[in-house]
Amino acid sequence: MEKRYFTVDEANVQLTKIKPLLVRLVRIARAHHAVESISVTFSDEYQAYEHAITVSEQYHKLSYEMHSLLRKILFNGAVVKDAYLGLIDFYSRGNGQEIFLCYRLGEEKITMWHSRDKGFQERKPISLLNNDSQ
Repeated sequence: MEKRYFTVDEANVQLTKIKPLLVRLVRIARAHHAVESISVTFSDEYQAYEHAITVSEQYHKLSYEMHSLLRKILFNGAVVKDAYLGLIDFYSRGNGQEIFLCYRLGEEKITMWHSRDKGFQERKPISLLNNDSQ
């Protein structure tokens, strides 16, 4: 699979395919974190052993599902930057450089971008972007 570059319109079309996957990914990432943070003390060693196996099974099942979704999202052209928050980027070109078109779950569509060496906190409106990616 090769890296693909998207215009804003192309990324927004892909976003319609990715949103359901991203919603599921966020839910699984949060459940994964919750399972990871479970700490229970048992007075009976057998119960502790049985519980440890159950938690481990859940953790690995969620890990597998999470990685499967990460791959599907990547296959559709987006890079997941934060599975817990639902942050994704699409590679694009603008202002004479490689950039990211940025989306956070809950936003209607892609309206922001940032350079590859910056992150979500320093994203800018698409209107400030040269025509390379629009």
